[in-house]
Amino acid sequence: MTGLYNRRYFDDIATSLYNDAKRHEHDFIIFILDIDNFKLYNDHYGHAAGDDALIKVSLALKEYMVRSSDLVFRLGGEEFGGVMTSEPENIDNDIKHIKGLTKKIESLRITHSQNTVSDYLTISVGLRRLSAGDYRGASLEEAYKNADSALYLAKQEGRNTVRIFSADD
Repeated sequence: MTGLYNRRYFDDIATSLYNDAKRHEHDFIIFILDIDNFKLYNDHYGHAAGDDALIKVSLALKEYMVRSSDLVFRLGGEEFGGVMTSEPENIDNDIKHIKGLTKKIESLRITHSQNTVSDYLTISVGLRRLSAGDYRGASLEEAYKNADSALYLAKQEGRNTVRIFSADD
């Protein structure tokens, strides 16, 4: 429906990209995003409108994440994910780019009167970055769980934001 890769492909390609980044000592970023208050959206506007919103968000993600190392996926329901590799000197720009996703989605101006943070549809994002020194003892599964934990904190902290995983959380 959305034209994005699915969870199965995510599991396959993310492993390959993770191992490649580790081998070449590149940074690896994994992020998970969730449409804020999407159940309320579906309940208020109906499932057909919800499907239309998912398609619009998917198209925006595809348009926004355009480098060959930027991949986005629909993980299920209103949850999406992405992976990207980066040269260490580019990491700040890459994280800034992902933070721009919140503005990109809100700029679609999809009315969401039930949203608690905006009049429009918004997203929350959890992100985990691994640099060359982080790979020892870290697995892709752990990085995914870290991004998911950061997503949970982004929602707790008010939604419509990006939260970067920190071991101190």
